[in-house]
Amino acid sequence: MTTHPDPTDPEAADVAPPPGCPAHRTTANRVDFARATPLFGPGLDDMDTFYGTLRADHGPVAPVLLEPGVGAWLVLGYHALLEMLRDGHRFPRSPLNWTDLTAGVVAPDSGLRPMMAHRPNNVAFADGPDHQRLRRIVQDSLSAATTPRLRHDLHGTCDRVVDTFAGRGHADLIREYATVVPLHAFARVFGLPSGQDGEFARVMHALFDSQADSQAGDRAFEQILADLLDHRRAHPADDLTTWLLRSELRDEELLPQLVVMLSAGCETLANLIGSTLRLKLVDPSFAHSLTGGRRTVNQAIDEALVRYPPLRNFPGRYLAHDTTLAGRHLRAGDALLLGIGGAHTDPAIAPTNPADALGHGNGAHLAFGAGTHACPAVAQARLIAGIAVGTLLDRLPDLTCAVPPETLRLRPSPWSTALEALPARFTPAPTTGNP
Repeated sequence: MTTHPDPTDPEAADVAPPPGCPAHRTTANRVDFARATPLFGPGLDDMDTFYGTLRADHGPVAPVLLEPGVGAWLVLGYHALLEMLRDGHRFPRSPLNWTDLTAGVVAPDSGLRPMMAHRPNNVAFADGPDHQRLRRIVQDSLSAATTPRLRHDLHGTCDRVVDTFAGRGHADLIREYATVVPLHAFARVFGLPSGQDGEFARVMHALFDSQADSQAGDRAFEQILADLLDHRRAHPADDLTTWLLRSELRDEELLPQLVVMLSAGCETLANLIGSTLRLKLVDPSFAHSLTGGRRTVNQAIDEALVRYPPLRNFPGRYLAHDTTLAGRHLRAGDALLLGIGGAHTDPAIAPTNPADALGHGNGAHLAFGAGTHACPAVAQARLIAGIAVGTLLDRLPDLTCAVPPETLRLRPSPWSTALEALPARFTPAPTTGNP
């Protein structure tokens, strides 16, 4: 490993780093990020320790490296994160403010770009009146999709998915259930063609994982949805894609809204369902209270949202002006990340009464965000996750984890709390016979 001079050492000022070294880059040259902690690699396997170390070393706003040479601030204090989320003027969403992106510090082939580069006409990356207009249309579309038929369809969808492995006595609950149920549910709502589940999941995971294949996954994901739009223009149907085509959205705004609705919806729901099932399988007290009736499925979902938020970290906010947050001076052009997992474990919000803790009837968690960019589909997410978890537990009540809990691993993503697998055993059960 090449050793670079300490930028805080005056005697090192005349020592130039070698050509091509990330230390030439804008962020890496700043003292703020000289010893920033990588938000990638094996250190992410134990996020509680990761957040605790950052908090002890830096406080509620900590410097991290997104990749070699690219720094950002991870906001992991609960009150600091809430302040940032609620103040869209000081902390705008548009990556066009991000100096490392606009100055070329983030390489053209960087795996960060699908999650952090600017996406024109996309509600998730817009600010001000443009964001308000797009968000209203997205919320209207979600309301149009949330009908009594959706609830009925969800029960049938979950039963059909369980039928694919119920008679076997074992299954990977991530690959065969938690990932599949949202895909099937969204396929029905948006009119996606059948038979694309595997490819859709693969490219969606690539988009969220910020690895070497992320840009290819992003392009493939957009192509699937562009093909869907073309098909629905020629063949309208009773689905949400047709509704969007008939909405106030301009042509150039249709694909960006489909991308954010389907990617954010499927990925976060899969993670939420998987995390709730993980708690059921590996936490005896949780499992006992759930099956014993002392905790409802909705309460179980709340606890999973706190302990394993679907997106443990999330980009981001990009400063247009200098400001301060939790005593930390931040510069115009800096990137800030939502450290949701860190905020949920912040000692500053530890209650004196354990019954008041996040996840124990306390809805103050930040898993769905807050402020103008809060998730617009909370009701839909809770509905789908609740039916998915409840159906599986009703059908297979003696589920147990088939591997030692300490061997469970997350996908290598700086953002998603997504298990690679959740092997389970159960008593083989009959199928429902639903078509």
